[in-house]
Amino acid sequence: MSFLGRDGVAGDSEVELRVEMLHMEPTSCLDAPAEDIAKTDAFEERNNVALDRIVDGLKQGKFKRVVILSGAGISVAAGIPDFRSPGTGLYDNLQKYELPTPQSVFDINYFAIRPEPFFQLAKELFPGRIRPTLSHYFIKLLHDKDVLLRNYTQNIDTLERQAGIDPEVLVEAHGSFARAHCTICATEFHPDHVREVIFENKIPKCSCGGVVKPDIIFFGERLPNRFFQLYRRDLAQCDLLVVMGTSLKVQPFASLITLVNPKIPRLLINREEVGTEKQGVVGGFVFNSESTRDVKLLGNCEDCIRLLLDKLQWIHDMRGLIDKYECDVLAGEYSAHTALARCVAQSGAGG
Repeated sequence: MSFLGRDGVAGDSEVELRVEMLHMEPTSCLDAPAEDIAKTDAFEERNNVALDRIVDGLKQGKFKRVVILSGAGISVAAGIPDFRSPGTGLYDNLQKYELPTPQSVFDINYFAIRPEPFFQLAKELFPGRIRPTLSHYFIKLLHDKDVLLRNYTQNIDTLERQAGIDPEVLVEAHGSFARAHCTICATEFHPDHVREVIFENKIPKCSCGGVVKPDIIFFGERLPNRFFQLYRRDLAQCDLLVVMGTSLKVQPFASLITLVNPKIPRLLINREEVGTEKQGVVGGFVFNSESTRDVKLLGNCEDCIRLLLDKLQWIHDMRGLIDKYECDVLAGEYSAHTALARCVAQSGAGG
């Protein structure tokens, strides 16, 4: 989950990562002339060929420094709402907190005056109630195959850690619940203590009188130093960029897609096209019949990952990975086991 929702809210950035996102209405192909439909068919053919090229590169070990940019979409299957989906997104369901705006619950200035709404909401978001999804385990699988250079995540749910991904390859760009500090004296508190207090319907306080806040990034706060220390080097070394489950509307994270070498392939796994040049993003994705670099897999992340696992013939590897981390999955919970079983049934793959 991302807790930044306005452009440029990261504070004084050492980098110039500002990109103006323009929203364009999609055009129905029913209204398109025949030549445009032909271009669409040509793109689909090229997209499939380019996707197979990425799959072959992963299978043959040609990609050694994969960078993944992930957002709230990879956690939706675990029962965590994303932020912007109409009707179901988090921002559409905050009326009970009587906020000036939906974003106020994550505004550091509003938090200083009225922290209660955030801590009420935090009970629903706090890690421990949910399990990683197939998408999280796919990232872990890339790490186990020693091809993952870094996972930059906007999410604060810590599901990457629960999936066994080494914190050394993680950049939690918008912070997480994994740590907490006093907002006055900066004393660190264990997250279990914060969780216990929150679930007692109390505000966690420090002995100095300050409110103890989980280390998630609010509006008006600077991104973690680790983000700025690593992103330039990582993107310069990246040989495959994978973008998963994000609206790419939050700066400066959204601009990372523009910073890799222009010859490096980029794969978008998402419900819809985002971060494209036709939406006004300079250096953004280009999805047309002339482009041979950018590839898209549109749909929910779990379905797209199942397709990739089938194409990569990694179902056996994924089964072993999930067995290791989810041998005690409780009945009725979201389970990556169940998701994988669907993948095996649909593909007919064994192993």
